[in-house]
Amino acid sequence: MVQFAGTSLVVFLSTTCDGCRDLACLVREGVGGVSVLGVLRVPPGGLPSGELSSFVGAKGRWLVGDDAFEAYEVSSAPFFVIVDAAGDVVVEGVALGRRDVAEHCARVLAGAPDAVRAVDKDG
Repeated sequence: MVQFAGTSLVVFLSTTCDGCRDLACLVREGVGGVSVLGVLRVPPGGLPSGELSSFVGAKGRWLVGDDAFEAYEVSSAPFFVIVDAAGDVVVEGVALGRRDVAEHCARVLAGAPDAVRAVDKDG
């Protein structure tokens, strides 16, 4: 079980997707003002995996397995979810790049999430 304090970013990645290595930097380097968790599926060859170890590096918080993908109903990477302190999803969407995701985090922290990608909490 993973618990977050405050606004949190969950980044769903794959060792084989285009752009995911760049997005993994968000997990390793962090994003100001938010907790960050990287999520990866277990590689086809199983664990331990040299490819997976190389991908995640030595920094950041990582979760390996299908549970988070299933909990957030994410079918494939790259995808991101930003949750608030109560655990409610504020913004989610395809991760179009490190800058795109960091900008979404900044807007959420400023109280102005992107209306197009914001989640309808009433529906």
